[in-house]
Amino acid sequence: MVVRLSSRTTRGNRVAYIEAPASAAAVLDKMDHLRLGWVNCRIRPRIRAERCYRCLGFGHISHQCGGPDRAGACFRCGKKGHVARSCSQKEASCYLCENVNPRPDTRHVAGSDRCGALRAAVGIASRKWR
Repeated sequence: MVVRLSSRTTRGNRVAYIEAPASAAAVLDKMDHLRLGWVNCRIRPRIRAERCYRCLGFGHISHQCGGPDRAGACFRCGKKGHVARSCSQKEASCYLCENVNPRPDTRHVAGSDRCGALRAAVGIASRKWR
């Protein structure tokens, strides 16, 4: 089992990430708290959504992809021919959220905390976990 600590937040808190074999993870998942040193910590599974490197979408990997090829596209706007560092668009536009809702909020970078496509993929991944 490997325990890694994150850097301190503005309030001085830290997050401990535990990498464990599947058998130990099943035991930890049933526990509510774990004592690390002097601190009693809550236990929550870390849910990650798969990300495709072909279409930059979530919930699948590249060999299962049926979406558009965005391998060389800008993360900020989704258009080919440049990278996010040299993107001339003033406001970011999420190319993944355009298909999630009928009236999507696309004023964010794809895969950020505000991304509806990422939230949907994490929700599906968390239902698979339980």
